[in-house]
Amino acid sequence: VQLQRASQDALLARAESDRLPRLDVSGAASLNGTEGTFSRSNREVRDGEFYDYSVLLSFEYALENSAARGALRRTELEMPQLRLQERNLKNQILVEVREAVRAIKTNEKRIEATRRARVLAQEQVDGELNRIEHGLSTTFRVLDAQEDLVLARTNELKALIDYNLSGHKLHQVTGALLEKNGILLKENLQPRISLDGR
Repeated sequence: VQLQRASQDALLARAESDRLPRLDVSGAASLNGTEGTFSRSNREVRDGEFYDYSVLLSFEYALENSAARGALRRTELEMPQLRLQERNLKNQILVEVREAVRAIKTNEKRIEATRRARVLAQEQVDGELNRIEHGLSTTFRVLDAQEDLVLARTNELKALIDYNLSGHKLHQVTGALLEKNGILLKENLQPRISLDGR
């Protein structure tokens, strides 16, 4: 969007310039030889006997100039649209950053909760194994407690994965993802804009 604005600024400057009158001045000076043979003409040129000067003055002013006025008006109308696009893009980035930070905080709490659930599930399995050794529990209860432990471990791993993904998303929306991963772009990879349209 910033490149588009810079391009529009250049087009606006050009359109304003095209509306102005144009005055061109050019000049020339030369030495002439008028004799009939080359050697005599060459001698006259070396002696500087015959000078020739010319000046050209050219003035242009378009009476209607509707094309330049139209280009200027179109460019002037596109500028607010580009400013609006830029503001919308900035707002979208802010929303994405807020969502990514919120996701990180939520996933931190999920990690804590799932870790406590896993610890409790592990204690439940240990308790059931202790009870089965004393004949106070059944294999079904042990298997059920082990199943709950596997589910708690799975939930904890999922919370850790989601936390890492939300951190990745934050780096992505803030534009720090390449730097975070040690990837650096050289200067010549930066986009360039030319004011003359080339």
